[in-house]
Amino acid sequence: FVLDRVDPTAPTVTPALPTLTNQPPTAVTLGGGGEPVTYRWRLDANPFQTGPAVALGVLADGTHTLTANAIDVAGNISPATARTMRVDRQAPTPPTISPALAAGTLFKAFPVSTLAGGGEPVTYQWRIDDGASRTGAAVTATDVADGEHRITASATDEAQNRSAEVTWTFRIERSAPAPPILSAPAVGLSARRSELTAVAPTGTLQWSLTGPRSLKGEGNDALRSGLGAIPDGEYALSATTRSVLGSISGPSVLTFKLDATPPPKPAVDSGPTSSRGGPTPRFAWSGEAAGSFVWRVRRGDIVVQGPGQTSDRTLRLAPLTGRGVYRFSVRQVDSVGNAGPEASWSFVRTGPARLTKAFGPLYPKPGRDVRQRARLVLHWVYDSGRISRLYNVQFFNERGRKIYSGFSKRSELKVPPRLLVPGHRVYWQVWPFWGDGRGYARRPLGVSYFQVGPPGVRITKNRATP
Repeated sequence: FVLDRVDPTAPTVTPALPTLTNQPPTAVTLGGGGEPVTYRWRLDANPFQTGPAVALGVLADGTHTLTANAIDVAGNISPATARTMRVDRQAPTPPTISPALAAGTLFKAFPVSTLAGGGEPVTYQWRIDDGASRTGAAVTATDVADGEHRITASATDEAQNRSAEVTWTFRIERSAPAPPILSAPAVGLSARRSELTAVAPTGTLQWSLTGPRSLKGEGNDALRSGLGAIPDGEYALSATTRSVLGSISGPSVLTFKLDATPPPKPAVDSGPTSSRGGPTPRFAWSGEAAGSFVWRVRRGDIVVQGPGQTSDRTLRLAPLTGRGVYRFSVRQVDSVGNAGPEASWSFVRTGPARLTKAFGPLYPKPGRDVRQRARLVLHWVYDSGRISRLYNVQFFNERGRKIYSGFSKRSELKVPPRLLVPGHRVYWQVWPFWGDGRGYARRPLGVSYFQVGPPGVRITKNRATP
């Protein structure tokens, strides 16, 4: 017989079990022993099983121990082989950054930061924008240009579990934008308010107004709207420029006076009622002491003299060449450019030749008074040797505005009763339509006028005020 009291050697485990893993093997193989042996093994506190093949299955997270022995034919049992393995599939928590980066925070240089957290021993991976991944807790860079950027980071534990990525955005702008350029006339702003300009060439205008009313806003459109809503007074405008990235410039300050109240309507004190080619018409008016006056002379809707500007309160017109109803108008303009309402004076320029030959005799005679309820029929005589098939008679009020236009095939026309307003002066002129195919004449035959009084009451020739 054979006596054998020698224990076989401890078995080996293939592949070797890692001490920490997030991907444990599902099976291993026992080997060794130095002689023909059988193997027994168990996982954790489970019952022993025999055979060289060890089925581990899907292991739960935690610490596991595999224990194995080799047994020879004499029944000797080898020392135990024990392998301990920790399974960890739990990812660490995402890292934090210090100092904290709020979304869109603006810096004048790259924000040197430190990563922390993860809940266990970890290593950190981070990158700037889409750059290469770097490792370590310190986040720093020297080659980042001005603009908007992002830092993306994650944490990896010892079992190689990687956390979710976390991203922080920030902006770098090393130089502040230029302040706005503000300007306004020294005399102040008028009702137009467009004389004030605010230009922020490299960004967005931010402004605030202080004075009788305080406002603040952003952009030129809001400034224009704000200027239109404030009352007259002394104001201070403070403005800054905000760049696209969010940097704020130093302030620009402008003080100005707003005067949006126009001067009152001047009073025309004297002027002609008619002119027959002698001295040129002369006008006199009165208004506020300061400022200037803008005048013009119209014939119908056409400006025949002016516009002109003067600080005087009298004016003699240049000679007027055409016949018809004219309207002289004048308005005052104050020191900041506000224009007041217009005052006007109407007069008629006639010529003896037209009234006595080509356009006469007339009824009623020029300047005659007529009664409000009278049946008024105008008469004229056109004595030029040319044939007129039709006449167009036009009526104007004292301001030179056309109030009626009628047609007649004879040298007469009934005046509509609505034109006979007591106290009013009515001007009329006649345009012939030629019978030789040339259409209407290039100019009227002449101009005349009459004044309207109440029924049964006679008024003086010049009683109506122009």
